[in-house]
Amino acid sequence: MSFEERSPLFTPDVIAAHKFAANSQTGEQPEQRLMMAVLGEALFCFQKYHLAPDRDGQKIFGEALDWVLDENEQWPFSFNNICAGLGISPSYLRRQLLGWKAGHLCRAERSRAGMKLRRGA
Repeated sequence: MSFEERSPLFTPDVIAAHKFAANSQTGEQPEQRLMMAVLGEALFCFQKYHLAPDRDGQKIFGEALDWVLDENEQWPFSFNNICAGLGISPSYLRRQLLGWKAGHLCRAERSRAGMKLRRGA
């Protein structure tokens, strides 16, 4: 008895040629679309919650930040592996995100200082 006969879950995945060609022509394989969705969600959470005043928002931001900063490549959906799968430099994207965050923190501090001055505090 062959392996395929004993374990039908592990049979080769056969795809019709026209379906393979359709995916190949768009330049995106299903795995790449999934990676893009994971990265997109993390970037959304990073940007939306970076100044969150509540604990839930701070937790979401913290998890996104931890994921971006983690250099672990053992996990298939690590930041580094997803970036590599999409042809993005993880170090470049990481620097850009941290620069964006720093810029927004500076603007938020200036805004708070300006409000205090206007109120005469």
